[in-house]
Amino acid sequence: MIARDALMVDEVEAADSTVSVLRLAHPAHREIAARAVVAGSVALHGFANIYVLTASSDAGASERLNLLCGRSPHAPAWVTTTPERLDTVTDWAVLPEGLDAWEARAVISELVASGPLGLRLPASVGVPDHLVSMHEGVRCVQVMLAGVACSSGGFLSRTLDIAGSDLLAIQPACRVVADQGVIVHEPVHHRLPSVLSFQGVRFDRRNRPLIPIQTHGSLALERMTAVLDRYDLGHVVLPGAQRRLAARLYR
Repeated sequence: MIARDALMVDEVEAADSTVSVLRLAHPAHREIAARAVVAGSVALHGFANIYVLTASSDAGASERLNLLCGRSPHAPAWVTTTPERLDTVTDWAVLPEGLDAWEARAVISELVASGPLGLRLPASVGVPDHLVSMHEGVRCVQVMLAGVACSSGGFLSRTLDIAGSDLLAIQPACRVVADQGVIVHEPVHHRLPSVLSFQGVRFDRRNRPLIPIQTHGSLALERMTAVLDRYDLGHVVLPGAQRRLAARLYR
């Protein structure tokens, strides 16, 4: 945890005196971490095969999150939620004409079964303005979902329950983790999630939607395109996704 207060440190030590970090697989530790985030702390944790910083979704927490990542404090942060809550942050009714909401949901469900996924989606009215950006006249939100098997899911779900919210602010921990390093036996970690955009969709000669692939990181391009093809959706690889982002090399 980052920015824990003394009470939270005491709770960690009381939960298990043999550890110096919170573990997402430990129910008592998940509870402590969730309550700390709701109280204003920032959590640095694994998110399948990337690392992230997670905070509450209010404007002040979002600004602190951006500063920790070396970003402008007023830049829209990513948001995260659980797959079951995705409908609450997405306005499926304003998807580009010709792109079916059922197909978009089905693609997302298949891909998050494989690992973390980034999405650009039309934002629901419940997403605050400091977490949205405008794209072709539409309020959009960038969402990062953990893979369904990731142990961060229980932590995120509990944090949302305590907060009484459907979303949290999140950022890839590009700089923080690079500075601190990680335990050498951890698996390969990517710098960013692979990102699909459900805005900026164009159509081919058959009037088939072409889904922009914005970033090529955590999920392999071949996996993403195979799922899109299964739903008769094409794709466009944007310049930022032409080359897969290299996995981290730790000291």
